Amino acid sequence: MGFDRFDDLLDHQGFFFSRLDCHSDPLEGVSTMLYEPSPVKALSPEEERVRKFCEEFDKTVTNQIREQFMINCWTLNHIESAPMWEEY
Repeated sequence: MGFDRFDDLLDHQGFFFSRLDCHSDPLEGVSTMLYEPSPVKALSPEEERVRKFCEEFDKTVTNQIREQFMINCWTLNHIESAPMWEEY
């Protein structure tokens, strides 16, 4: 956290939050369901239709979540990463 943000934190007695979709990591907040491997067995036409519907639904919900959720960065690690802090 830069001094300006730290100073703002003290002045306003509050935390800085940023919108999830404003971060450079396109996978931040994305459902892992989108990245599951395809099933080994062949799907019936009905199963394939349901799979595609669920995939599109998940993408839509993920995009809505990324536009509406605010995040703040915390870590329990003993070592901090400069790129991680620059992101937030």
